[in-house]
Amino acid sequence: MRRTHLKEQWSFDCDCEKCSASQEEIKASDNRLVNIRQIQMMLEQNPTDPQEKFNLYAAIVQLYGQEGLVVPRASYIEDAAILASGLGDLDTAKAYGEAAVASWEIVAGSTSREYLSMAEFLKDPTKHSSWTSAI
Repeated sequence: MRRTHLKEQWSFDCDCEKCSASQEEIKASDNRLVNIRQIQMMLEQNPTDPQEKFNLYAAIVQLYGQEGLVVPRASYIEDAAILASGLGDLDTAKAYGEAAVASWEIVAGSTSREYLSMAEFLKDPTKHSSWTSAI
């Protein structure tokens, strides 16, 4: 299905890992992509419950990780860190903060605004403006 779509749309024969995977693996990947889009649509509705919102961000981060999609994942990891901070969950805020720093280093570099902002957040999440803001 993927290869057919690429061939019809772009006249491109793809031999990447995703397109050459087994039908079972492709179906699982397609399901993850559908789930990502569903979560994005839920987040666009801006859920008001902070824990629900965090859970959506955590789920989309996991799905992007399973798909190996680094670029969009970085901002979702950062948002999850800030949401965990807002919930007063220091360990989770640090874990997502560390993942965000690592992701931003790959995506934007260690001198980027995003990287530096999350590195500062990691020094002490309890001093960030988001700390316990959702409680």
